[in-house]
Amino acid sequence: MDKQTPEEKLLKLIEDPAQAKAKPVALRKKFKFNFNPFSFLKFKSGLKPSVRVREELKNYFFNLKFINTCLLALSVIMTGFLIFDFIKSMPDLECLYVRELDGLASEIEATTYAKALPIQDYLSVFAKRDMFYFVKPKEGKAALKQKAAASITDNYKLVGIIWSKKPQAMIEDVKGNKTVLVNQGDDVGQARVSEILKDRVILVYQGSEIDLM
Repeated sequence: MDKQTPEEKLLKLIEDPAQAKAKPVALRKKFKFNFNPFSFLKFKSGLKPSVRVREELKNYFFNLKFINTCLLALSVIMTGFLIFDFIKSMPDLECLYVRELDGLASEIEATTYAKALPIQDYLSVFAKRDMFYFVKPKEGKAALKQKAAASITDNYKLVGIIWSKKPQAMIEDVKGNKTVLVNQGDDVGQARVSEILKDRVILVYQGSEIDLM
């Protein structure tokens, strides 16, 4: 190792100028950059895996499969949330059933029942009833009107019809033993001539229609 002081080195340079020229060359050789292409390729190949991983991640995160996976996961989460919310908000059926039974019990208690008749009353009714006697059904108002109209018009017979623009009818009064000539709107006894057709005369009595043929 060279342990010369700076003063000694300066003195040697003054005494031997050729040595001063040779030193820079030696220094340049010592600090010369050594370029090795194989080391650069090795460094570049070391960078390739990281670039490949970045490209794979980019392709994975931005493809259709990844989007479908995200949508499926989101739908599963939303379905689970809706099911949980439905179960949580569902009323207690047991409480509703007990409440309904309580309401029915109160209604039954508030209902008043008619007192049953003694058994003797039922027996007396059965004893008075004749099993071979059938009660005649009551006639309706329409049937009564039709019957009354038929009883009135039975006294009248249609003799003939004079057909024209204003047709006329000849009607025989059986009880009165006479024949009358009537137009539409005339009265025959308690009935009224409603319409005169080619084959019959329509009489109206208390809203019921009777045909004279």
